[in-house]
Amino acid sequence: MRTAIYHVMIVNPETERVAPGTVLIGDDGGIEAVQGPGDPPSESSVAVLDGGGLYLLPGLIDAHVHLRSDAVGNRDMDAKLTAADFMARALMNARITLERGITAVRDAGSSFGIGVAVRRAVEAGWHPGPHVRTAGEPFSITGGHGDPQNSWPSHVHWETGTIVDSADDARRAARRQVRDKVDFLKFMASGGVSSVGDKSTEIGLGEEEMRAAIDVARNAGIRTMAHAQAEQAIDNAIRAGVDSIEHGFYLSDWAIETMAARGIALVPTLSAMVQILQHESQVAPTTVEKAKLARDAHFASVQRAYAGGVPIVMGTDAGTPFNFHGENAQELVYLSQAGLSMWDSLKAATSAAARLLDLPTGRLQSGYWADLTLWAENPAQDLGVLLKADAFKGVVQRGRVVRWEEPKTQTSSAV
Repeated sequence: MRTAIYHVMIVNPETERVAPGTVLIGDDGGIEAVQGPGDPPSESSVAVLDGGGLYLLPGLIDAHVHLRSDAVGNRDMDAKLTAADFMARALMNARITLERGITAVRDAGSSFGIGVAVRRAVEAGWHPGPHVRTAGEPFSITGGHGDPQNSWPSHVHWETGTIVDSADDARRAARRQVRDKVDFLKFMASGGVSSVGDKSTEIGLGEEEMRAAIDVARNAGIRTMAHAQAEQAIDNAIRAGVDSIEHGFYLSDWAIETMAARGIALVPTLSAMVQILQHESQVAPTTVEKAKLARDAHFASVQRAYAGGVPIVMGTDAGTPFNFHGENAQELVYLSQAGLSMWDSLKAATSAAARLLDLPTGRLQSGYWADLTLWAENPAQDLGVLLKADAFKGVVQRGRVVRWEEPKTQTSSAV
């Protein structure tokens, strides 16, 4: 059934305007038209939702989450869980994520085929959740960030990786993951913060291995992403041809210039860094130490990348310590603290993220999926609104109402 959402203030990041209007949604869940203010359609074939003068924003997109992880960081408990347990947790986190207005995510690598299974469950209507794009097991060198025998406290298989030590290993692993229907290949191009066996400044997967896997990915029409924190690791991943750099602590001037020229996205995941440091007494000391060393460089790299024209995409690394699913919108506040304008912060979580994930969403425009959120206050004036549970009033995913509170009519004005 067609739907009309009327009497709303439309917050449009692409046009950088807030104005009263109506959104018409077709039977296929796509946006038919975005119109100016007026009376709702009177046809009996059109369902009408009254927005009560509240603020309608595209659904938010998080391009770096770990659905199987719970953010509590209890590795001893995780060691006892089965693949089925992790799948149950991932489905729960998917539901929580959608119900907080995150209508699409990229699962940034998980074992047991969980990301692919969650994607199928959502697409088939078996379980509520955001649209999912997913990587499989991250590619890691022996002893690197992703090697389960060397990466996390107690050697817990929290995020098992595929060990790759040559170009032939990389091709073989890439072909298996393409066969298993992943959307992205993920490379551990450097060490990391949460691992205990390496440092953020260490090189992981090399250019040759990544290039071999990327050739396979491009042949299959899928994309690639690189966990890359060390300067040389970032440069290696860019030369190899990845589509996005995750974290990007130590960006060189060459990396920024090249990423801007090629449209390679930076997915900073500032939330992961901030939450580790805000809960340092409850996080492994090695993780806290590495986070403290990298924090200033991390924020500075985001600021420099933004100034240099690099596409910035929202990603939280949700599932890392105290970085909870459903609290994803905090990343927009941190991006603004790193120098992004209010509108560009919103674009990072809508159109820019949709472009990276190759999803027809993130825009209030005819032909795009009707993924929408409703807010009692104007997020275009204060991004902190997106963190207020009582300000969040509704979410629509591909034209289907997930949540909608009948608001009291209020008077609003455009900015």
